[in-house]
Amino acid sequence: MPTAVEALAARALTPVALDTALLGQAKALVLDGLGCLLGGLASPPARAARDAAATMGGTAECTAPGLGRTSAPLAVLANGTALRFLDANDYLFGRDPAHPSGVLPVALACAERGGLSGHAVLEALVVAYEVHLRLALHAGSPNLWGRGFHHSTNLGFAASACAARLLGLSAEQAAHAMAIAGTHAVTLAQLQSGGIANIKASAEAYTAKTGLEAAMLAQAGITGPAAIFEGPFGWVKAVAGEADLAAITAPFGAPWLLEQVCIKPYAAVATAMAPVQAALDLHAQGVRAEAVEAMTVKLPRFPLGTPSAAPDRRFPATRESADHSFWYCACIALLEGACGEAQFDLAKLANPALRRLLERTELEEDAALTANWPAAGGAVSVRLADGRVLESRHEWPPGHPRNPLPPAVLEAKFFEYATPVLGQARAAALAQAVWALEECGDIRDLMGMLA
Repeated sequence: MPTAVEALAARALTPVALDTALLGQAKALVLDGLGCLLGGLASPPARAARDAAATMGGTAECTAPGLGRTSAPLAVLANGTALRFLDANDYLFGRDPAHPSGVLPVALACAERGGLSGHAVLEALVVAYEVHLRLALHAGSPNLWGRGFHHSTNLGFAASACAARLLGLSAEQAAHAMAIAGTHAVTLAQLQSGGIANIKASAEAYTAKTGLEAAMLAQAGITGPAAIFEGPFGWVKAVAGEADLAAITAPFGAPWLLEQVCIKPYAAVATAMAPVQAALDLHAQGVRAEAVEAMTVKLPRFPLGTPSAAPDRRFPATRESADHSFWYCACIALLEGACGEAQFDLAKLANPALRRLLERTELEEDAALTANWPAAGGAVSVRLADGRVLESRHEWPPGHPRNPLPPAVLEAKFFEYATPVLGQARAAALAQAVWALEECGDIRDLMGMLA
């Protein structure tokens, strides 16, 4: 009988039929991921990753905007760090949260290295998202977070599966790649606890780089432990604590988990999407911070147990802590009527109106939202100086498949991030190329548009 990793590797190499809906969602996620990459390009962590990559050398085979051409693993590190910085990339909640777009730099680097088609990239992304999200849904007791591991740990398996497919590995080699990644790509949850260091931006990028390197090692002849999942010292026992291996290794095919992924409209922690939208609704209704006597951010139970609800996040000290603070995200949205990159300038903490609102805001569990988890809904209620109580509520956050972003909103987000880097004409050409990605014969044509 094959081991779990052997079964999963065989699934990851199976053909994928891209129907119209699946193809459209996959291209939307590519467009969103590239926008996030360009939006985070000038950030300090992305600059540091490029500077470090420049000192590491490597074959000039893949595009890393702002750096030039570098090796495939270093392109993944540089591009993945930029993509993650804004915290505006896609997500899904299972036992743990997941940011599966962390695998996009792997797909692009492997395809560029081999001169593969856009269709091959889209197929590989569908498979990689499936691997990642199956782990997020079916592994962890009760989750990786509760055992001290960061959710990016799951990405190692997905990145190695993606790379194995695009590098042309055999099923045996793919299993070794995933076993190597499972051994080495384990990340501690401390990186996102307390005052968050800017390592958060490189969490998925470093794990994805490790997954790609695992595939390259397997292709060169390095073998990994076949019982990486079920062994006595394996990933399930040591990291996850529990996993439904039957569900994780079940046959791939429709419905695909990629179609359940949520796209963020705002650059903040995923569980803040609904309360941010609720705060923006109230601002649009004319509610102003100076009239608020008390404000309540209502959430499901799960996010209230995460670091974003920790008392030290009421007055965050770093940008990374601010966009992972339910207090800050809701308050700045109500105060300014926006929740973009400009709203996370920490100089805003000196604003007396913001500080006053933060002091008057509390977090509260909402039973109906808890019952609807993992929909990640939320609400904001305010009591005004004139005695009125107003509330805005979203059972399904904007960007959820049950509340999808209109195409115009998705494209507006892309252009907000891409245009300052590429200019209007080049950004428009890139968007057009992504929407026709399945027709691209060589992904190098698209990557050249990012150079």
